[in-house]
Amino acid sequence: SLSAVSPEPGISVRDGEVIYTLDEDFASAEIDWILEGVDASDQRNVSITISDSALMAGDHRLDDSTYADQLTDGGLFTIRLTGRDKAGNEAIPSSIANVKFDITAPEFVDVTPGDCTFVMSPHVNYSLTEDLSDGTVIWTQVGGEADFSSPQMMQLPAEALTVGAHDSVLAAVSPPSLVDGSVYVVSFMGVDAAGNRSLGASSKDVMYDITPPEIDFNFPLTGSHIPDAAVSYRASERLKRGEVLWEWVDGILDVKAPHSAPLEGIELAKGEHEAITLAQSPALISGAVYRVTIEAADLSGKGSEPKTAVRVTFDDTPPELAVTSPVFDSYRNRPEVGYDLSEPLASASVIWEWKDGVEDAESPHTVPLESVELLGGSHPDSLTANHPFLQDGAVYDLFMVGIDSAGNSSDTVSVAGIAYDTTPPTLEVSYPVASTPTRNRFTTHRRS
Repeated sequence: SLSAVSPEPGISVRDGEVIYTLDEDFASAEIDWILEGVDASDQRNVSITISDSALMAGDHRLDDSTYADQLTDGGLFTIRLTGRDKAGNEAIPSSIANVKFDITAPEFVDVTPGDCTFVMSPHVNYSLTEDLSDGTVIWTQVGGEADFSSPQMMQLPAEALTVGAHDSVLAAVSPPSLVDGSVYVVSFMGVDAAGNRSLGASSKDVMYDITPPEIDFNFPLTGSHIPDAAVSYRASERLKRGEVLWEWVDGILDVKAPHSAPLEGIELAKGEHEAITLAQSPALISGAVYRVTIEAADLSGKGSEPKTAVRVTFDDTPPELAVTSPVFDSYRNRPEVGYDLSEPLASASVIWEWKDGVEDAESPHTVPLESVELLGGSHPDSLTANHPFLQDGAVYDLFMVGIDSAGNSSDTVSVAGIAYDTTPPTLEVSYPVASTPTRNRFTTHRRS
C-alpha cells in the first residue's frame, strides 16, 4: 500500500513538496496535482513520475524543484498518489484534497497613517489582498522625542487578518505606548497561510502628537485702541488651520460683523507673528468696539484654547486740534495756551520755537501735556503743567501736535509771531518839575 502524508488537507502551500510512505518496494508510482474545476486533460494538471530511488519501501520526500513552476498559483488542488508493486498489483490511490498552491505575497494596501502625517493614537487602517495567518504593525522611532521602547510591535487581532478593508485597528492586548512628540516609521508585516511574507508596506515620518497647540494672543490687548486690524500671536507648533474672529460689541455699528479672518500660508507657521496684517484681514468700522478671538488646530486636528481680547476699539481717524490762544502776532507775558481737542489723546506736545528778538539758546521748548490736559474738548487759556521758561524779549512760533490712543497722529497746527514780554514799561516825566509852580498844562515825558 501507499499513503500520501503531507501536505495536510485544506491547507495552503507555497512549494510542491510531498511526503509519502510505501509499505513495500514499488515498480512504479506517480504523484498527480489535479486542479479543481478543470478536465482531466487540462495542461494545468501536473503529473510527476517517481524515480526508481524513491520507490523503495519507507518514507520519502518528493522535492518540488522539477515541477513547482508548473503549478497554478492560487489553484486549489487534489494531490493523488498512485502506484503498483513489482508483481504488477495496483495499489489503492491515496489523495489529499483542497490543497491551495500559493506563491503570491500578501499585501497591505491603502494604509494609514500615511507619510508625513500627524496622529493622536496608534490606530491603523489598511486593506488586505488575502487572509493572513499572522500580522504585526511595528512603530520605529526615527526622530523627535526619544522612545526608549522603540521599536514597538502591535500584534494584529484575528478579526483584522481577513481579506478586505480594516479600519481603526488596535491591538486588544498590549497596544503600543507611543511617546508624544516622537516621529515614527510605521511598518506593516504579515504572513499568509502558505507562509508567504507580505511585501513591505510602511509610512515614513509619522508624528505622534497628543498635545494641543498653544496660541499666545499678544495684540490687540483688552481695552486697547487700534488704527488697523494687525494682530500679534505666537503658535507653539505648525497649524493646520486658524481663525481670528472680530465680533462687534459697542460703539459705531458694524452691520457686517462678525468678521472671520482665516489664517493661511505663512500665518500658520510655528513661532512669533508680530503685528501682521492677515491676508484675509477684515474691513473694520472706525469707532466700533470689538471682541477679538483667535483659535487654531494643529496638523493632527487638536484645537487650541481660544484666546480673547475684549473692548478693542478700532480708530483710524486722526484727532483734530486747534490752538485758540495765543493768536497770530500777539504779546504774552505768560506761556499760557488755550486749545480744543476732538477726542482724548494718548500724548500731545506744545512746542515754543524761537523766531526773532532776544536770542533763546534753549529753544525749542517742547512741553508734553499731561493728565486732564489730554482730555477731549475745550481747554481755556492757562499754564500747562510743564510750562516752559521762555526768554523775555524773544519772539516765538508755537506748534501743537497730538496722538490718540490708537496711534493716529494729528496735523501739526501753528501760531506765528508771539512776542514774549515780561518786563514792565517805564515812564519818566521831565516837565513840570516836582514842587515847581507852572502856568501851563503841558508835560514833557519819556517812555521806555
